Amino acid sequence: MFRYFPTFRNVGRVFRNNITKPGRTLLFLLFFTSIGLVYLETPLIFLFTAIISILAIAAVISFVFRPNLECRIVFPEVVQAGERVKADVYLRNVRRRSAFEVFFDPVVIESEVELNRKGNDVNIDQIAAGKTVRHSIEYTYLKRGVYGAPGLTMGSTFPFNLFRFRQRFRSQERTVVTPAFKPIQHFELPQSRFSDEFEDEKTMQMAHAAGASEYVGNREYQVGMPVRRWDYSSWARTGKPTVREFREYQRGSAVLFVDGFFGQATDENRDRFEAILSLTTALSSELAQQMIDICTVVIADRIHSISHSIGKDQVARVGELLAEATMKTNTEIGSIINDEFIQTATLQGSMAILVMNGQDANRKELEFRFGREASMAIGIVVDDQPSSEVSKNVVTIKEIREGKVRVS
Repeated sequence: MFRYFPTFRNVGRVFRNNITKPGRTLLFLLFFTSIGLVYLETPLIFLFTAIISILAIAAVISFVFRPNLECRIVFPEVVQAGERVKADVYLRNVRRRSAFEVFFDPVVIESEVELNRKGNDVNIDQIAAGKTVRHSIEYTYLKRGVYGAPGLTMGSTFPFNLFRFRQRFRSQERTVVTPAFKPIQHFELPQSRFSDEFEDEKTMQMAHAAGASEYVGNREYQVGMPVRRWDYSSWARTGKPTVREFREYQRGSAVLFVDGFFGQATDENRDRFEAILSLTTALSSELAQQMIDICTVVIADRIHSISHSIGKDQVARVGELLAEATMKTNTEIGSIINDEFIQTATLQGSMAILVMNGQDANRKELEFRFGREASMAIGIVVDDQPSSEVSKNVVTIKEIREGKVRVS
């Protein structure tokens, strides 16, 4: 019924949020007592006056003893959609007296965030003057996007457990929620270019410890020669000081193209678009593990440069772009099939990886042009019903969700 009377609903919310159950019980008693005054007058006037006095005195004292808290929330900057997030809440009592019976509640939009309710009903018996306490809340972002941190309302029911006087806190920080993804099962790149850079795992570890990327060999030490790492075993064997030489390893750089062109905005197309974004996030993680920079991300007709990011930072940067990606209409794909657009997109990349929504004449032409400008293009087609003319790298939505993607 209250949905037809929003004012009543808002009043009810105020009562629930700011008055405890015992307090509401007294208010209801006060209401029925006031009705009885019309008929009985004298017998109920003392009860009516007593209830008003109790509520008034309790409200004043509760207001005086309300806590004054400073709040800080520490939470991850980048998470996956559907991933359980744990945030640490630090509450500092800035008053000169202790705060008792303190509580705090997260404030979220239920369509975007799911709270772990059992863990979020937090009550603190006491916070001493000037002290800080730490508690945790857990929640899950239901879909990708860029969100602010959960807000908090803080307060106390001290001393009569009748009223709650609240403070509200809203962090200015934000959380990037990337598409949910599972690691790619197999992703093979041209070996001549990327796989033979190190002789073995031990050599790579030595290079990393020396502050360089590629191990070149040993050399007899000469006076004045800069030394990054001594080769003590060769020194002991030959009796001559020997150093290990390294040179900076030039990693490959890639351009990621995300096909955001679709027909109508149907549920089926939205699911496929989300699958494409999920696969792209998994690709960024795989490329980071293979020490390949992603220099540019092209989402439909938008070019985004993310140079100078490596490893987890690279995954986070790509995820941030994908978090706010939107679909375009299929008719707009023709606007990017031109040399100027593709040359700009591949300016810094030595290879192009295209995640395509099916395959048609326009997309074949797009893959050809990317391959011509970047010297190599790997096309991955997301299609649940591929035709016989589709390239070999075809994956289904089910394979993406189950982490069974294989690309070669």
